[in-house]
Amino acid sequence: MNETQHANIFQNSLWGAFRGALVDILVHPLDVLKTQQQCTPSEKCTTIAKRLFQQSGYKAFYQGLTSQLARTSIKQSWCWPMIIHIPPLLREKNLSPIHVQIITGVLIASVDAFVTTPLERQKITAMLAQKKPFSLEDIYKHGWQGLKTYWMKRSINMTTFLLAQEYFRKKNRKDGSKLSRLGLIKTGAQVAFFVSLVGAPFDMANTLKQACSIDISLFSQKIMPLYRGWPLYAASLIIHNIASVILIENLTKPDRHP
Repeated sequence: MNETQHANIFQNSLWGAFRGALVDILVHPLDVLKTQQQCTPSEKCTTIAKRLFQQSGYKAFYQGLTSQLARTSIKQSWCWPMIIHIPPLLREKNLSPIHVQIITGVLIASVDAFVTTPLERQKITAMLAQKKPFSLEDIYKHGWQGLKTYWMKRSINMTTFLLAQEYFRKKNRKDGSKLSRLGLIKTGAQVAFFVSLVGAPFDMANTLKQACSIDISLFSQKIMPLYRGWPLYAASLIIHNIASVILIENLTKPDRHP
């Protein structure tokens, strides 16, 4: 790997961290409400918001933000470099575009899950006000609780995102040129809607699992309970994915698109 490639990987990680931190701060209140709603199905979103504000004020909507920012910052060292650099390597093996994105998504999700599961668990327990003293022993013993569920969520979300962004960017692009601002926003919203429909049940399963051994009978439930908190999940993903599509469009060259 030459100096230019090293510089590109560093640049991708830096831009990814910057994008992630800004978006995390913006959408965290939505994620707190979604997580609360997933675990308290009897309460409406507005009721949850009022209860949280009465309990802790505005700080209640940013519980778990520190863990989320730490997870976002750490994963940039592999996430965006892998998104940008793995697909061209896989295409050299004459793999189909679908297989390229699936393999890339699963690889990213696997690294993400094995490294950041403890931070994911800390974030969710903080959102639910399940305050526990920080302990390295607790992280060692219980930090990877729900690893399989989190890995499944990340694999589904990342693979679906990569496939959807590739499809919609190609569909919305005209004459092989870069997408306009409106085109990027449209593409990001389309990707988010698709990813939210596919990923919502797995997101709920991950929340329940990380919220300390709440029994999950995910695939024995009716379809609607699996989408509890979906509007908040979709709204959060729209902001995330618009930012992600803009970053991908800026980091990739037109001739890299299949």
